[in-house]
Amino acid sequence: MAKGKINTLKIWDLQKILEAEEIKPVYFFAGEDSWEIDNACRITEKKIKPLVESDFDKEVVNAEKKQSLGQILDLALAFPFGSGKKLITVKNFERLGDKNLLGNYLKSPAEFSVLICLNYGKINDPSKEPYFGLVEKQCYFESPKLNSSNLVPWLSSYARNMGLELSADNARYFAEITGESKAELEMQLLKIAEYLEGGREITFESIKQMASASRNFSIFDLLDAMGKGNRNGALEIVYNLLENDYDIVRVNSMLSKYIITLARAMELNKKRMPEKEAAREAGVSPYYYKNCLKARFLLNEKRLWQAGAALLDADRTKKTSAVDEKTIAANMIAAIMK
Repeated sequence: MAKGKINTLKIWDLQKILEAEEIKPVYFFAGEDSWEIDNACRITEKKIKPLVESDFDKEVVNAEKKQSLGQILDLALAFPFGSGKKLITVKNFERLGDKNLLGNYLKSPAEFSVLICLNYGKINDPSKEPYFGLVEKQCYFESPKLNSSNLVPWLSSYARNMGLELSADNARYFAEITGESKAELEMQLLKIAEYLEGGREITFESIKQMASASRNFSIFDLLDAMGKGNRNGALEIVYNLLENDYDIVRVNSMLSKYIITLARAMELNKKRMPEKEAAREAGVSPYYYKNCLKARFLLNEKRLWQAGAALLDADRTKKTSAVDEKTIAANMIAAIMK
């Protein structure tokens, strides 16, 4: 039965709860941010593994479509081989049949088992069973979809946990030059931590130098070339990006953000707003905004509409055809800069 709209714990509440409370019989992680879900699983497993005394008491189940949850719960109810805890991690919970069985299990769980469930996708109505029982017992943790409003504080916090200092402006710039994939951001943070060689502060210059060292071109080289109307240079750079860490989806995403910011900059310039205030209003770092103001070729309403249409067409081609990514990129650059 539906219980009406309810508030769920967020996945970033997990660390505090693991430190403050006894181990729960079930941890349920759900949402659209798969990186955050996997990271929550790693944190929880790290907390519980010292309590598991036998390797036979650690189990990872990759659920298949319409697989029965009952079999997994039978595993949880079976006594462990050692005298400690049994740890069962269930990936792709969304594929399981008989999900309501989890609600029944939660009413009388095995005291010697810990069940970690990973649901890759948003639960539309957590007020329904079996999710409501998980919410009531504070076993349900939601991972909201990644967006620009929560990315910067997350990045600063993650850097701080690594013993690094990263200001909000530099975190925003770091995300702008790296992209919004948390897996990619984590990897680049690890790289820059080595690059700092014992230092703690991640500065604008260190981010810029790290980007230059990690690949022949950065996304900012592409934006600069396009802003100057340098079609051949833009084509060379986008090919280089596709041959290294980028794919066309990521390039398209970062160009879309660029075009949206340029359109916003045109509006804010009419108000004669100071650069730092305008950057904050546009939701980007001051460095990114200053770079946008140099894009003389694209700071034109007709060209921005043209660019938006080209990006939409590239996205549609990628999703509906087998055209290779370099061809899609070449057509996209040509359409934007014709």
